Amino acid sequence: MAAGLAGLGVAAAGGAAPPVVATAACWPLVGSAVRWRHGGDAAEGSAPGAATVTAVRAGAVLALVLLLADAFLDLGPDPRHLLALVAVLVVLGAAGQTTRARVARLHPSPLLVVGPTEQVVGAVTELARRPDRWTPSAVCLLGAEDRTTVAREIDGLTVVPDLDDVGAWVSAGGRGVLALPGACLPAARLQDLGRLVDDAGARLFVGTGLVDLPLRRLRSGALGSLRVLRVGSGRPSPVARAAKVAVERGGAVLGLLLLLPVLLVVAAAVRRDSPGPVLFRQTRVGLHGEPFTMLKFRTMHDGADARRASLEDAVRRSGAVAPGVLFKLPADPRVTRVGRVLRRWSLDELPQLVNVARGEMAMVGPRPALPAEVERYPSEMHRRLTVRPGITGLWQVSGRSDLSWDETVRLDLHYADHWSLDLDLRILVRTIGAVLSHRGAY
Repeated sequence: MAAGLAGLGVAAAGGAAPPVVATAACWPLVGSAVRWRHGGDAAEGSAPGAATVTAVRAGAVLALVLLLADAFLDLGPDPRHLLALVAVLVVLGAAGQTTRARVARLHPSPLLVVGPTEQVVGAVTELARRPDRWTPSAVCLLGAEDRTTVAREIDGLTVVPDLDDVGAWVSAGGRGVLALPGACLPAARLQDLGRLVDDAGARLFVGTGLVDLPLRRLRSGALGSLRVLRVGSGRPSPVARAAKVAVERGGAVLGLLLLLPVLLVVAAAVRRDSPGPVLFRQTRVGLHGEPFTMLKFRTMHDGADARRASLEDAVRRSGAVAPGVLFKLPADPRVTRVGRVLRRWSLDELPQLVNVARGEMAMVGPRPALPAEVERYPSEMHRRLTVRPGITGLWQVSGRSDLSWDETVRLDLHYADHWSLDLDLRILVRTIGAVLSHRGAY
């Protein structure tokens, strides 16, 4: 539909019809290829956001192909007409797929989750955390002594007593079945379940137990007659690592030059608002646990660090803030008047461009941690130190200080385990919306 509308519009505006129609006809093929190449989803985002990213990627690929083809073959119409067509295709494609995803979420299809009790509870909890077009409406708990009681503890879902009753549930309106293999659901019973679901005209999903793993790393395959999923390496190549460092350090230097007037204005405002230094310097932990001095515009009254211990103790004893490694207050009395404005618009972070230019930080990465926080890390949290901390990152674009400690940990570890240049680009794009929304900025 997007291809047809865009082709008619640009052709009517004066573009030569054959190249325009051919370009529009290529759009679904390019979009499908790009979606397949990148796993069909954005690992850190929602389905609507993934649709937009896919459309932009496809538009970039198609525009590059058109420019090269016009340079060598002289397609006929003004190249600007073809680029305008690509822009229209991107907008219509993103809007159409985003609308489709949102409508699907408003009218989700019922899903039956089948498997060992503990795995079913975990899957239902995970699906509730990130809603999709499929929503659990029933469970079949294998190996549970009191299945009804356990099922009611997870949102009162319908209980399907046994695998033999799955067919009746599907016939009554069920659209999909999520099977979680385990000791109670061996391969033979899983195959029988697959045939039963297929005969009923529903869809069968088989869980892998892999959570938050980018789909681009998964490939189907076989070991002999055994069907398997191959998980590709998540380690970026040395070329990708070098490119990230070079682009970010170069971008930081350019950003400092372009933003120099803004930096001077902010510095003057900080100096005039309250006594103390313009820049706040603090030791943070960087790549491989190496300490460095992080720079920010000062947003608190001078000497605020000396008040932290007593303030933190008083707040935690009052129960106003949940226990955790991070200590953030929505209305911290130590923050200055100008500091609140800087935090609201994330302007206090701008001096960290100097840290990026030095190679101590990255544009995108986990939140730079304090040494005291690192000392309290459980062993698995040290994985976040395998990448440079960043000015922005998954936790910043997902809610910042509004997120729980567990959610912050999950996002940081996800980035450390699965970062890529593509993921960095998506985070940078989402950062614009996060800054404008002010969510969690305090």
